[in-house]
Amino acid sequence: MQSILVGIDFHASSINAAHYAVNLAKLFNAKIILFHAYIIPVSLSDFPVPLLEENDIEVELTTRLKQLSDDLKRVNYYTGDIVSACRPGNVPETLDYLCREYEVGLIVVGLKKKHNWLERIGGSTVYRILDNIMVPVITVPEHQNFKFCQKRNAV
Repeated sequence: MQSILVGIDFHASSINAAHYAVNLAKLFNAKIILFHAYIIPVSLSDFPVPLLEENDIEVELTTRLKQLSDDLKRVNYYTGDIVSACRPGNVPETLDYLCREYEVGLIVVGLKKKHNWLERIGGSTVYRILDNIMVPVITVPEHQNFKFCQKRNAV
């Protein structure tokens, strides 16, 4: 496995998934790609106008991803490569493009607990990824920590 892509939305569940992915990367000697997709906010008027410049959004997100990258390396004693990628667009399409660009062998995403019936029937980004991406996906529940399973000898 060459690369593990981690979907980041900066919620606790995606940060936890990033820690999980770093521990997997250590086992497989893989590179980590932290990925965030964003939509450019536009005013609702007769002539749509971006409320923020795309470059400003990307600079802010890249800075946050770099901080997360530094934290992941420090906390998990990870010495491998961590690449940050933030792109405008919807998640499944952008993710598909990045999987080809970086030769991704695995995607790791955090899964938030659903709190009400509307969230349960409304779907989520994780389910859209599972439906549209042809790369194996590990969904990490919000409070699940990485546990290394050691090989046991049969008796």
